[in-house]
Amino acid sequence: MATILVTGGCGMIGDHVCSGLLKKGNTVIAVDKEESEYNAGKENFIFRQAGPTEQGKYGNIFDEFQIDYVVHLACSVDNDFGPIVDRPQLEECAACDKFIYKFAIAKNVQKFLNSGNKVRVSIRFRGRQLAHTSSGNNVMNEFLTMLENCTVEQTAKMEGRNMFMVLAPKN
Repeated sequence: MATILVTGGCGMIGDHVCSGLLKKGNTVIAVDKEESEYNAGKENFIFRQAGPTEQGKYGNIFDEFQIDYVVHLACSVDNDFGPIVDRPQLEECAACDKFIYKFAIAKNVQKFLNSGNKVRVSIRFRGRQLAHTSSGNNVMNEFLTMLENCTVEQTAKMEGRNMFMVLAPKN
């Protein structure tokens, strides 16, 4: 099966996402500020401690494991902050998203494109994040600048709460 990195993997939602992935036979690497007991000791469950903005620790995790998929739940505006969210908190979340995507790209997406496969890139907006879809466009554009040898088959567009684009290898 797959090796899946789950950021925020020991929070209320993350615990259950990890549990479901484990039940399907995957190896799950949960990254969070603190470990929970929910999945501790389960076969194929690995915990690594890191806050959502600790880029060095995430870099080490991406170097240590051959990660097939990333489920990014950490640093969610709706879950991790109080009832009033200001611009600096939105920017912190965007910065976290950016470096997680950067690591994922460096290790996986380019591999798929180089093999001749298409890649669908998506961002899910939760709650109040929907009011800031321009930030999602910025992340998508920066994402493109990190890739080589690809073309945009479908430009970024909104579909419900999701923004997505489709990339294809250059011919």
